[in-house]
Amino acid sequence: MERPSRLNICSCKIVFLVLFVMMFAVLPAQLLAETSANIICKYSFDGSRYYYNFDVQNTSDTGYDVYDIMLGFQQNVPIDPNPDNQTFVNTLPVHCPDLWNCTVGYAYGGDAFYSTDWRGDSTSSGYIVAGTSLSGFAFSSPTPPPLNVPFSVDFYWSVGWGGIPYLSTTTCTPATAQEIVNEIGAVINDLVNSKFLSAGQGKTLNSQLALALQLFNKGKTKQACNALQDFINQVHSLVKPRGLPAYQGAVLVGLANSVNACK
Repeated sequence: MERPSRLNICSCKIVFLVLFVMMFAVLPAQLLAETSANIICKYSFDGSRYYYNFDVQNTSDTGYDVYDIMLGFQQNVPIDPNPDNQTFVNTLPVHCPDLWNCTVGYAYGGDAFYSTDWRGDSTSSGYIVAGTSLSGFAFSSPTPPPLNVPFSVDFYWSVGWGGIPYLSTTTCTPATAQEIVNEIGAVINDLVNSKFLSAGQGKTLNSQLALALQLFNKGKTKQACNALQDFINQVHSLVKPRGLPAYQGAVLVGLANSVNACK
């Protein structure tokens, strides 16, 4: 049998190398074309801090799932350490969706980074799968709503390709009273799950919120605001050295005070 010549072997290696390079040159471009995301930003103001809540929508083709999110900055874009040139400053955590890790104050004390760990499949990992959305990425900052909020998300491709970035911007609009009340409820559930509040305390606070929400929905603003004030008083009574920590209490009170209809 005739042995392959060195020339033929070299030719095969060159062809393989060219095809390999072409695949990795074309594939990322294809992935980027099939991935997209939208983020809805809502805010409220309690007189000293702005409360931001982000709803992340995965608008990509099926099979591309979001597993990390950058708010106020973007992947592979240098961050200016000068606070005057940052999107947000002095950010503090308010709420984080289940299964997600939240790093607020990620870049020089501003902005936020959210990620979730792999747990065998996208759903079990809490990934935002294509065609769905997830809200509750929330933090506070003294920074007023920027004209544009840069963000980026990373996608996991179901065939095993990760780290596919999508960069864009969003704008923030005022939150309604109902949206703020619902956000407070999410924070309370977090505090119950983390044992900062007992189940009974959480039930009492949620019942006060439910009353306020019902009244807001009926257009009874004054009565709704009175119910929120009762909620605030109850929170103050729970803030004790061995009770609800002062910071968590301040978040609940700040959100309640940020309802514009009650000012």
